[in-house]
Parts: sequence; C-alpha cells; structure tokens
Amino acid sequence: MRKRTALLFAFVALLVLGCVPTPEAEVVLKKDTQRMIETAGNAEQESLREMAEVPENMHIFQEVASTRTDVRITIDAEVVMPDTTAIPVVHVQHGQIQEDILCNAKRLIGNDSGALDGFPRAYYLAEAQKWADRRDAGELDKYDSVEELNAAIADLLSKASEAPEIPVFKEKDPLDEMRENEFVSYYGWSDQETIFDMGMCMGESGYIYFLRDIQDSQAFGAYTVTTEGFNGCLMSANPINRFQERIDQGEITLRLPERSLEDATAFAQKVLQDIGLREFTCVGARIAPLIPNRHNIERNCRCVYEVLFTRQINGVNITYTDVDASNSAFGTDSYAPSWNYEKIQMFVDDAGVFGLLFYEQYEILDTTVPSAKLISLEDAIKSFVNMIELKFARTESSTIKKDATIQVTEIRLGLTRVQEKGDLEQGYLVPSWTFFGVYDMDARGAQGYDGTDPLLTVNALDGTIIDLNVGY
Repeated sequence: MRKRTALLFAFVALLVLGCVPTPEAEVVLKKDTQRMIETAGNAEQESLREMAEVPENMHIFQEVASTRTDVRITIDAEVVMPDTTAIPVVHVQHGQIQEDILCNAKRLIGNDSGALDGFPRAYYLAEAQKWADRRDAGELDKYDSVEELNAAIADLLSKASEAPEIPVFKEKDPLDEMRENEFVSYYGWSDQETIFDMGMCMGESGYIYFLRDIQDSQAFGAYTVTTEGFNGCLMSANPINRFQERIDQGEITLRLPERSLEDATAFAQKVLQDIGLREFTCVGARIAPLIPNRHNIERNCRCVYEVLFTRQINGVNITYTDVDASNSAFGTDSYAPSWNYEKIQMFVDDAGVFGLLFYEQYEILDTTVPSAKLISLEDAIKSFVNMIELKFARTESSTIKKDATIQVTEIRLGLTRVQEKGDLEQGYLVPSWTFFGVYDMDARGAQGYDGTDPLLTVNALDGTIIDLNVGY
C-alpha cells in the first residue's frame, strides 16, 4: 500500500440523531453525556503534547499485529495539534445565520443582483456554442444522434432570438422574499455575465449556496455529491481520490487556474472576513476537478481550488471531515432529522468566487470546560486499533479482499461535535483524535488521498469512538 500522495493537488494546507428515546431512556442517555463532561475535568497547566504523551518529533510509527483480522494496519503518521495550551469543551446548539451575513454574501459574491425574470440571450447563445463544439469534436453526450443534437442547438438558437439582449429582473428583491419566508432561491446575473444560482436561509437550518455559472451545475454537483465511504460515513469525496492512479500515470492531466493555490486561499480568507464570518479560519485547501461524468473524463481536466474553513475556539479548530451531517437514524427506518456539521467550502478560480457552501451555523451556549483533560495518544491509538479490527473481522459475507490494508498517515487533535443522546437540539464540541489515511479494502482500489475522509474519530476525553454519522 502506498502512502498518501505528496503531489500539490493532494490536501496541501491542512492547518489547523437517533430515534427519540423514551423519557426513561433519555435520563440514562443524558447521564452518559454528563459523565463524559465530568470526566473532562479541568487539566492542570501543562502543554497538550505533554498531557497526551505525544513524542517530541510529532510522529508515530507502529505496525499492528492483528489476531482478530488479517487486514494489515500500519500507523506511519504525523501528529497534528493546535498551537495552544488548553483545549475546551463547548456547549452548542442549532444556530441561525444572521441577516447581515446573508446581505453581505448577496452583495459580495452575488453581485448584488436581483432575481432574473427569464434568461438573457447570451445564456442561450453560450449553450448553443457549447453543444456545437461538442458536436464538432464528435461527442454526442446525452443525445442519441447528430440529428438530435442539431435539433437541440436549433432550439437554443430559437430561444436566443426571442430572449432579451440584456438581463431583466423581477421587481421584488430576493432579500425581501427571504425576510418573508426565511429563505430564497433564485437565479441572478454575475459580474462575469453568467447566470448564477444562489440560495439563502436565515432559519435554524440556515445556509448559503452559490454557484457562479449554472452551466457548471452538473460538474459542481458531481464534485459535492454525498457518497458513502468504506466505513459507512457519508462523505463528499474529492474525485482525485478515485482517479489518482490515472493522474499518476499521466492518463488524466489537470488544468489549474493561473493563480496559485496560496493566492486563492488568501483571496478566500479575505472574502469570508468581508462577509463577516470572522470566527472561521482556513483549515486547508485542495484542487477540485470539475468532472461531470466519471466515465468520460477529459484528459485536460478543468479544475478550481476548494478552500475549507471551520470555526476556531480558543485557538482550536473543529476538525474538517468529508462527513456532511449526523443523523442517529442512519441505517434505520426512522426519520429523525439530521444535523449538519458546521463548515464552509469556498471554491475559487481566476475570476473569483466560483462557488460557496455553508450550512447551519452553530450557536455557542457556553464553554463548559475551559481546559479539558485528555487521554494519551497511545490510548487513543488502542481505541482506534480495537475498533478497526472489530469492524473488519472477516465474515462469510465479507467483501474485504485478502490483502486489504489500512495505513494511517495523520492523527489530528481538534474539536468534534457530539450530540446529547436523545436531544436533537444541543450538543458539545469535544476534543477528538481523528485518524486519516489511505485504505485499500476492496475492488475499488486505494482511497483517502486528500486527508479529509476519516478512518475513525476517537473522543479524546474518554477514548470512545465517535460515529460521525449518528453524532456521538
């Protein structure tokens, strides 16, 4: 098993609810949460590295000799810790994105545009040209014949002849509609003269969604679509994970923006500051390939940059993972509501903000424990190994291949949100050890290159495993 690739387009700048129980069960479950918080205590003033007994070189190497499963586990990992002397436990609940934040987002990335009342001529002409170029290149895409494609192009040109030359907007401002209904979704006109898609919500499930050009909807959706990882986690997997081997072999080349990744990251940080989301800091940046069809990939694949942000508290960031939301009904017939993990994904190219995803801001209730006591890294590794071995103990119905391997390449100390069992509204940000790496379990081949698909997350207060899907 090879290690996570060190190429630039790997993850390069990483810095940083169940069914509602009966009242009787709820009392017991909440006692469990309370016992966890009591365990946290208050640490004496010593460095996090000393408390967790992390080696001075911040590196761990172990080859696990398993008696339970023949999956080969290697830990050859950098240990990443926040630059602070204390890591807190913070009480949070569902929050709301404030109106001024949404107004700033509309002004700064939405070109302060109104809602389009129909599409202008330029849109249909661009669509017609796109399909004409594909036809000339011998690509039919979704069409069954050249005749069918020609008819579609003719229809687009007909619509162009009837469409207004300049954009026409609805009389009602999108912000007024949002204030009336708590949310709005509309098409606007970008400063790049493209039709953008924007959605905003100021309620408890508040969000900001932005895509600068609806012609990129298919590729953007393919990149951000939720998929299931090897350990059952719901994640939005960077396509580079799936196509890394072909990239390494030169079968696929990446067409990057002219601006550097560092410049794109600085730009994204400035935009977020100007919007007013100043409590969020950059925890990483990576290349995002725009692949609309995984079975028909252009050799020269267009890419944008994805810059990732999470909330920072007392110098400690929430650990970013590709798991989007928790729902303790995952894998059951129940329909308990999910709770999104708070994070921001900003996509940047040479023209500016290509896209933005921000779902459900937390509201901080209090700092329950200012300086929590942590289990040692050695104990966290024991918990990781025990659970990985239990999960992959081979059975008659197992699809795990005989030479399956897991290689841990990074262990990150940060904060992870856990819900109070039986409480769909509140939770805690608790210290956690998150294990990232490369795994090769079945016929899909190696996965996990960009370092955001977690292998497992260990609660750093008590050594229990946090299931990100269910939220605790």
